[in-house]
Amino acid sequence: MRLKILICLILFQFIWVSAQLEIPDSQEECLTDFLHKRAMQNDVNYKSNFKKNQKLLSKVDNSTRQSSTLLTVPVVFHVMHLGEAEGTGTNISYEQILSGLASMNDAYRGNSPYNSSGVDLQIQFCMAAQDPSGNPTNGVNRVDASGTSDYSTNGITLTGTDNESTIKALSKWPNTDYYNIWVVSEINGNNGESGTQGFAYFPGASSSVDGTVIMYNAIGYDPTGSRCLNVKSYTDMNVTLIHELGHAFGLYHTFEGDNDGTSCPSDIDCTTDGDRCCDTPPHDRTSGCPSSGNNACGTPWSGHMNNFMDYSSDVCQTEFTEDQKTRARNYLTFGRPGLLTSSGCTPVEIPDVDFTTECDVSNGCNGKTIQFYDLSTHNPTSWSWSFSGGTPETSTDQNPSVTFNSSGNYSVSLIASNSSGDGSEEAKSNYITIYDSPQTACTPGLQNPGYYGYALSDVTFNTINYTSSPTTNGYIDNSCSGTTCVTEGETYDLSITVDNLGSQEGQYAVYIDYNDNGTLDDSDESVFSGNTVAGSGTQTVSGTVTIPLDAIESNLLRMRVINDQHNLSGPCDNLFTGEAEDYGVYISPAVNISSQPIDAVLCPGANASFSVASTGGQTYQWQEDNGSGFVDISNSGIYSGSTTSSLTINSVSLTMDTYDYRCVISNGCNQTLNSNSATLNIDNIIT
Repeated sequence: MRLKILICLILFQFIWVSAQLEIPDSQEECLTDFLHKRAMQNDVNYKSNFKKNQKLLSKVDNSTRQSSTLLTVPVVFHVMHLGEAEGTGTNISYEQILSGLASMNDAYRGNSPYNSSGVDLQIQFCMAAQDPSGNPTNGVNRVDASGTSDYSTNGITLTGTDNESTIKALSKWPNTDYYNIWVVSEINGNNGESGTQGFAYFPGASSSVDGTVIMYNAIGYDPTGSRCLNVKSYTDMNVTLIHELGHAFGLYHTFEGDNDGTSCPSDIDCTTDGDRCCDTPPHDRTSGCPSSGNNACGTPWSGHMNNFMDYSSDVCQTEFTEDQKTRARNYLTFGRPGLLTSSGCTPVEIPDVDFTTECDVSNGCNGKTIQFYDLSTHNPTSWSWSFSGGTPETSTDQNPSVTFNSSGNYSVSLIASNSSGDGSEEAKSNYITIYDSPQTACTPGLQNPGYYGYALSDVTFNTINYTSSPTTNGYIDNSCSGTTCVTEGETYDLSITVDNLGSQEGQYAVYIDYNDNGTLDDSDESVFSGNTVAGSGTQTVSGTVTIPLDAIESNLLRMRVINDQHNLSGPCDNLFTGEAEDYGVYISPAVNISSQPIDAVLCPGANASFSVASTGGQTYQWQEDNGSGFVDISNSGIYSGSTTSSLTINSVSLTMDTYDYRCVISNGCNQTLNSNSATLNIDNIIT
């Protein structure tokens, strides 16, 4: 079992920081005592401030419990990337950040997927909707920090030659009005892997460093991998960020005072000892998820194991306590009062509407349920969805799930609204493709269940990019969940990752059922094959596949990938120790334009029309070039039919003279073709 270890750097004012260390073994190292003792010995100001703050914060903690008013905290995310494109590497996607924000709110409001019977802290977070100058923002500030200090090689650093203040100075917003969260490439040179995952400052820290720092692959909620977010397997529940924000609101670790796990915290006065919360028992730090019994201090594991401020595994951490609620709300109210009166979350512009699906998957077989996610900016508060062919056909949920029961192409649209008004409709034509299930085929048998070193772990073909466990064998049917669309006559790259960890030669093969008869055994249906040397390890083998012109089109065809010990007998091989995986391939006809649009000569006020005819065309998008390059036309004002084969322009004007028009035609797959351009000439001479 993976054990979590947290390196915490919790220091009040300039030094009191919290940090988390994820190490998948039983070693444990904590720098809190070291840094605190060093500062107390060497920094007179720190020592004085520490004592003053302890006295002040003790009074705050012992004050009357706060009211049940919902407290709202504006947050801004500073993505300190290494120059990658948005959504790639350390420059994580907006979707990933939104998932982290939603997870923060679920945790602090006591909602599912965390413990819904836990305590609601009545603290919520909102994305900044206006920057410090009052300009609209999506709440994400992206900065290429690769050229600053040693960030490109070590990320943000806290020991030795610190660069923390330098990096944060590139982007920080006033901590009196916004809570700053820096998303970084790595911490102290850990390559974005194990080691410190994040840290935060208690209230009262210098404005030059105050806020939370978290690694790019430790933010976001995706425990099942269904959203394809860029998170590690041991940080995919967003617990690191939830934990660090607890420190931002004055919460200690629940085992505060355990001396690096060597003794039990004092419990003479629970308001001043330990974590200062009387409803968390004294205990030493937790590893893993103990299911029963008591910890070394004699208190039940169940009294603290599920607390967000413990060191138990992420999957265990699901709740806060009532005393933590009181302490966090007091610290927020008295220690960060400006956040509660900030206008940072108030929209000054209508939403910029956008949406996506899980892993950007927009196809499947009939009966497929697709999860949609709103990506609209500027804090929308209401949503109006429309799904052609879906059940339901409309929704007002922010992130609805919709089932498509019949094969076909379906459009999706969304209007999101906030206090500034309705955003422009985001409509995606033929966005969803639903197929009939592929032809039933033989199911490969398995002679020796268990792992023997001849499995598959990755298949990549066009838009299919499927990763499976490298330690399982047998048969997996992904023919409806792992689909792709290809074009006849086109050539596509194919790669598969195979194991040969045994003492026998292995063989791999890929088949596509081009004639859709369910057997996959025709001579041209074996599209890729090869052998692996005994004990050659894990390797990725690559080739190309050219789609034949005579293959069955408009049906979902079965593709089978096999890796096995010894020689394969064929696509229905009774596997010895290996693995077979099925996928779905839809072949679309290629686009062929049979009639091009032609030039038009008209008088001002007349109506113009341009048409195109094609075979294999599924979608159309007309474009206009007014001298600045071609741009898409939408159905508004004088334009209609912009996404059909015929464009109409009502009441043309003299200013449109010599405008060019063309149509971009797609086969609904991965092929697009531009028509010839046609010129609109406006003749203002009356004869």
